Amino acid sequence: MRIKINFDFLVFGLLLILGAFLGACFMYENKWDFTNYHYYGPWAFLRGRIGYDIAPASVNTYFNPLIDMPFYFMAKYFGDFPQFVSAVWGCFYGVLLFVFYKICVLFLGAGNRLRWLKIALAMLIGGSGYAVFFQISTTTNEIQTAILVLWGFYLLVKGLTCGKTTSFVFAGFLFGMAMGLKLTAVIYCVSAGVSLIFLFRNMERSLFKISVFAFFGLTGFLLCNGYWMWLMWTHFDNPFFPFANAIFKSEYYVFFNYSDTRFLPKNWIQFIFYPFFWIVHNERYVSELTFIDPRFAILWLIAFVWLLLFICGKTQTSLPNKFLYLFMFMSYVVWLSLFSIIRYLIPVEMLAAVVFVQVLFLLNIKRVWLQILVYPLIVVVIYIMLTVVQESEIWGSRSNDIKLIDVEDVQIRDNSLIILYNMPLAAVGAHLAEKADNVRLIGTLQYNTIEQKDTDFSDKGKFRKIKDELISSQADNIIALVRLWCSEQCLNKIAQDERLNRMYCRKLKNNLDESIFICRYQKWFDGNETGLKKEIDNLNNTFYWHLH
Repeated sequence: MRIKINFDFLVFGLLLILGAFLGACFMYENKWDFTNYHYYGPWAFLRGRIGYDIAPASVNTYFNPLIDMPFYFMAKYFGDFPQFVSAVWGCFYGVLLFVFYKICVLFLGAGNRLRWLKIALAMLIGGSGYAVFFQISTTTNEIQTAILVLWGFYLLVKGLTCGKTTSFVFAGFLFGMAMGLKLTAVIYCVSAGVSLIFLFRNMERSLFKISVFAFFGLTGFLLCNGYWMWLMWTHFDNPFFPFANAIFKSEYYVFFNYSDTRFLPKNWIQFIFYPFFWIVHNERYVSELTFIDPRFAILWLIAFVWLLLFICGKTQTSLPNKFLYLFMFMSYVVWLSLFSIIRYLIPVEMLAAVVFVQVLFLLNIKRVWLQILVYPLIVVVIYIMLTVVQESEIWGSRSNDIKLIDVEDVQIRDNSLIILYNMPLAAVGAHLAEKADNVRLIGTLQYNTIEQKDTDFSDKGKFRKIKDELISSQADNIIALVRLWCSEQCLNKIAQDERLNRMYCRKLKNNLDESIFICRYQKWFDGNETGLKKEIDNLNNTFYWHLH
C-alpha cells in the first residue's frame, strides 16, 4: 500500500524544521525590546496592573500585550532552556517561508521548465534580507505580523484571479488581525485597501468585495485589539492611549499625537532616493543598528524602468502583477511616511524577491558581449543579496544565556516603590516586583523624555499627581533601577538627580543589560556600594561617549 504525501505538507514540514534549526543555532534576540516591554506587557496584564504602574516601559507600556502572551508563557515555563525556546520561536520563520513559497508558486509557478529554479531563487533572496533574517527567534513579533500580512496578500491575489468573495473575507480578517496585534501593520492594511480601489475596474462586483474586505478587516482588528482599546478607554479616556491624544485629550498625558520620527527622511532627496543610502552602512538611516542591503535600491531602479515603459505604453501587466506592484509601492510610501523603520518592511522585502526573479527571467540578451557584461554582474548582485547579513549588525543573541531572565536575588520589602531611571528596565522591575506584595513601578528620565518632546509620562497630568503621592508616602522604602547607557544629555540628567545622589548604588547582576545599577538609601553591606556620579565619571574617563 503506497502512502501519498501532500507535497505542500512536505514543504511546510521541511521549512518548519529549517526555522527551528536556525532559531536554535543563532538564538537571535533584540533584548532591548524584550527588557523594555515584551515581557512586562503580558506580565502586567495578567496581574491587573494597568494604571497601577506608571509607564515603566515608556510609551510601550500601553501596547496591546496579546501578541506577546505566547512567549511570556514560554519564558515562564521553559525559561531555563533558552535554546529550546529559540528553536520553537524559529518555527515562525519556517511558517513565513511557507506562506512566501505559496506566493512564489502563484507568481513564478507557470511552466514546468524553470519553475522550481525560479521559486528556489526567490525564496533564497526573500528569506535572507536584513529585515527578516535577524528577526528569526526574536520577540519583536515582526515575523508573526508578516505571516498574517503575506497570507492575506496571497488570498487577495487568489481572490482577484478566481473571483471568490470568501478570499476577500479571510484576507480582510488576516490584515485586521495583523493590525490589531501590532499597530504598525496599518502600513499594509492601508496599502491593500488603496491597491484594491485602484484596481476596481478589473474586478467584478468591486464595490461589494472591497466593502467585504474592509468590514472583515475591522472585525479582525476589533477581535484582537477591541478589548485592549476598551481597557485604555476605561483607564485613560483614550482607546489608543497614548497615541492620538490631541484628539482624545486624556488628562494622563499631554495633548500631543505621539509618533516615532527618528528615522523619517530628513529632506526630499532622502524621501525620493532613500534606498540608495542603505547601500553603505556608514549611518543608521532606518535602523537602530548599521546594515547594508542593496535590494531596495535595485527594486527602485526596476520600478523606475517599469514606470518609463508604462508611460510609453510598452508594458502588458497581468492583474496579479498589477496588484503586486501596487501593493509594494503603496506599502513603501506609507512606511516611508509613517515610520521608516526597516524591521516593519519584511513583506515588501520578501515580495521584492518575486520581482527580481521575474525581471531576471524576462531578460533576453542576444549579443555575446552584453551577456559577458550583464550576467556576471547579476551573479554578483544575487551573491551580495544572499550574504547581506554578514555585513550587518545583529540585534543581539541569547547564545550565552543559561536562562531567558537571570537576575540576582535582591531582597524587596512589601509596599516598595521601584523607580526606573532610563529604559529598558521594565522586565527587571517586574522580576523584582514579584518578590514582595504591593510593589509599584514608575518610569522616569527615559531616553525619549530627553530626545523627544513631552514624553515622560510620570511627570504629565494625573500621572504626576499619583507619582508625587507615592514618593511622599513611601519615604525611605524606595529602590531605584538605573541604566547608565544613554546619550550624554540623558546621563547628565541622571547624574543631577538629587534622590539618586543620596542613595547607595551597585551593579545589578543580570543577563539582560550589563549597565543596570540598583540603588537604595541603606547600604548593601557587601563592600560594593558606590555613588552614581563616580560611575558616570568612570564612563566619561573610558571614552564612553566615543564608544556610544
